[in-house]
This record gives sequence, C-alpha cells and structure tokens, in this order.
Amino acid sequence: TITQTPSWMALAIDKQVLYPEQEIKIIPILYDKANMEINGQDILFKIQDSAEQSIMEKIAKSGENISFKLDSNYPVGYSMIVAEKEGIRAEKIFEVKPAPKIQVQIVNNSLLIHNIGNIDYHKAIEVDIGGQVIIQQVDLLIGESKLYSLSAPTGDYSLEIRDEVGSLGSGSVSLTGNAVNIREAG
Repeated sequence: TITQTPSWMALAIDKQVLYPEQEIKIIPILYDKANMEINGQDILFKIQDSAEQSIMEKIAKSGENISFKLDSNYPVGYSMIVAEKEGIRAEKIFEVKPAPKIQVQIVNNSLLIHNIGNIDYHKAIEVDIGGQVIIQQVDLLIGESKLYSLSAPTGDYSLEIRDEVGSLGSGSVSLTGNAVNIREAG
C-alpha cells in the first residue's frame, strides 16, 4: 500500500458574498504530489472576521463539508477561512455585507428596541397604536438598546410595529395619557 503524502490544499466555498444569518459551506481539499485527493485527514480549520478575530476554530476532515452560519451581527467586511495541515496552508476570503436589523419587544407598555444587525441602525419605523400611525426615528449603535414610552387616552390598544421590510412585532397594550404618542424614555 502506498501512503499518500499531503502536498497542497485548496478550499472550495459555495458563496463569495454573504449577509448575516446566511450559511456558508466549505470543503477543505487535500492533495498529494500526483494531485490525487486525500480524504479523511485531520485539518486545522478556522474562520477570522474582518478584524482578524477568530470566529470559529475546529479540527475538520479533508474532503468533508463544513457548514457555518453567520450571526445576525457578524461584522461587515472581508473574512478569511484558513485550513492548515503539516505546514500546508490554504486561504479563502468571503465578503459579509451590511444588514441593518432591530428586534422589538413590548415591555410594560413600552417598546424596547435592540440593534441586532451588523451596522448602526438609523431608520424610521412605524408604530401603529390602535389604528393611529406614528413615525419614530430610531438611531442605535451596533448592540445598543433604547426604551420608548407609549401613551394614548386611557384604554386597551392593538399595537403593530413595522419598518420598510415588514412587521417587527405586534401585541396589545393598556395605555394612559392624553394623546397617542411615543417618546424615548429616560
């Protein structure tokens, strides 16, 4: 039996450009001097973000498919995939595009808005309180949260929150006050 000696390596990826929450599939391919694939070998595999921070590090097998799903706040920019085996190294770059995204929760008749995207969020949202729509500008840094107080004449109201993409949440609230209003708390 002739033992195959690793000579070089390549990385196959299914996407060059991704958005947060998408998945990338990667196959590390190890070759011998005759350019024949060597499958099933342990390979050190890692992904680094645009700031060269290690996002994932693991031992993978050559020739096997590796799936990696990006978080909603995965940093914008170029990330690098690196595979290494006995001094042999392969690198591949993929780009992560900006994706503004917020999460809205109804908390004690207030709205808690959290930026879960990978860029600062500077957009207007619609807050529909019992059929009356108020446009509210929301400005949040990555990872930042703000609380907004809701008011309306005393009563129970349906609540719907939307941005240009669609619904961000809905529910019902019991409010007090003089007029339908939303304002930043604090």
